[in-house]
Amino acid sequence: MEISQKGISTVVVLEVIGMFLVIFSAVYFGFFKPYSTGMVSPSPSGSETYQNDQYGFRVALPQDWHGYSIMNNQWEGRDVTTGKATEHGPEIVLRHPRWTAVAPYEDMPIMVFTPAQWDLVQKEKLAVGAAPIPPSELGHNSSYIFALPARYNYDYAIGWEDVDRLVHKLEAFEPITSSCMPRPACLDTVPRCYPPEPAAGWCPTK
Repeated sequence: MEISQKGISTVVVLEVIGMFLVIFSAVYFGFFKPYSTGMVSPSPSGSETYQNDQYGFRVALPQDWHGYSIMNNQWEGRDVTTGKATEHGPEIVLRHPRWTAVAPYEDMPIMVFTPAQWDLVQKEKLAVGAAPIPPSELGHNSSYIFALPARYNYDYAIGWEDVDRLVHKLEAFEPITSSCMPRPACLDTVPRCYPPEPAAGWCPTK
């Protein structure tokens, strides 16, 4: 049985439309899951501001970031003379809730340095990342410097301009830590004393 050229064209068009609908449904209903190089955790329920009390910074996010994910990665620094990895530290990445493997949104990476590490970067003794230029500072407190990886958005992924605008509004504050109480010596003697343990616990023994 002969099939007309018009009939073949119609079949091809229908197949293309079908493939488009399959891909659209997968993206829209979230069948494609994000790939992460670090630990992924959901954002605090109902929160559009990411706040990290451990290191002391916050980033205000718009409503469309509701449900963002948090990835706790690590940056690595190499001695510029030997090329060996000598330093590392946290790199916290915020990911837009609409990110998919098919249509990735721009991630928001925030690197955390100690003052000593940042001093090595500024003196060009420590190379961080593949780019020939160092990370740029976003803010700091007395304990940490927060920085943006060089050329992090050169992929020009969806929303890269918004991410750049938001991350540069980072606010730094002093880290919030619990205040432990000195451990009484009588806890380790005989007879042993039994004072009530403070809410923040006893400080570790040296």
